[in-house]
Amino acid sequence: ALPFLILTDGLSAGISVKMRFPSLKGTSHQRKSMYGNLLIAIDGSELSMEALRNGIKLAQSLGASMVIATVTEKWSALEVAAQVRCGENHPIERYEEAAREAAARILEQAKSLADELNAECRVIHVADQHPATGIVALAKEQGCDLIIMGSHGRSGLEKALLGSVAQNVLTLSPVPVLIDKAASAN
Repeated sequence: ALPFLILTDGLSAGISVKMRFPSLKGTSHQRKSMYGNLLIAIDGSELSMEALRNGIKLAQSLGASMVIATVTEKWSALEVAAQVRCGENHPIERYEEAAREAAARILEQAKSLADELNAECRVIHVADQHPATGIVALAKEQGCDLIIMGSHGRSGLEKALLGSVAQNVLTLSPVPVLIDKAASAN
């Protein structure tokens, strides 16, 4: 069975992707993909790593290059003030160091998975940004034509209180966004 994939951008009924269609003689014909540079956004959770695995496989099937990124937020003034009150020295530097180390671990795992799947990629840490803003800005900066990410699938009050990075990316992004719902169902 051949895979079939339709991605929508909210404006058109469907977007063609590069697919191989076997002919009766066993040769194949290709359609040109409009996706040549994918951004796969991850946060280190199992959910995002499953979306990464699926995104790598999609990039391979499209013959696309890929950027794998994680975003760390800027330190919170309230949190820094609380740490200073508790006697913490240099809380901003400590936060930034911890954020860099966490991002390095996440991107190291991502690079290992890409290597395991024989996929080439660039890994990037976007520091001191809201995740959705950082993802969209990086997609523009890197010339990405598709953003791939998982979603925690929050709804109702939990979504209202915690927000949704995926929803914010969908709202802000000028390029199509593929939300890996299979990852959020697991």
